[in-house]
Amino acid sequence: MTPEAALTLAEAWAKHARSNLDKLEFSPDGSFHGDVGSAYLQYEAVAGGLAARGLVGQEGTRLLKHPQLFERLKAAGEQQKSRTAGGYFEVDVGAAEFGRDPTVNLRLDFEDGGMKASDFVDAVQELMDASTYWRLQGYLDVLVPPG
Repeated sequence: MTPEAALTLAEAWAKHARSNLDKLEFSPDGSFHGDVGSAYLQYEAVAGGLAARGLVGQEGTRLLKHPQLFERLKAAGEQQKSRTAGGYFEVDVGAAEFGRDPTVNLRLDFEDGGMKASDFVDAVQELMDASTYWRLQGYLDVLVPPG
């Protein structure tokens, strides 16, 4: 995916989310990252991939210290694929290079530069809906199972 194609998709999401691209930070190679509406978008020019992330939790450091909890979360995501919108869980340790604490996200990767903007918007919206489910209910059910 080219930087131009990635930016076109980001603009489509921003329009849908009634947001703008003001919070994106750009690198000389065309890479960019930042919050656009409820999604965190990151484009890596070298790899040519665009990632959308939906926040699930702020407990990234806790999951790094207790990897069995993260494994439990990933297993729950595998068992409940219909509730992940095609995404996967990650602890964003790279957030530190941007001055943020590690977060737990639901992430979806896009590599098709010819993807229709409407398909991208639909996929990111589904991801945001899924991340909201996990943030409000599913995440707690996994980390603090009913006893």
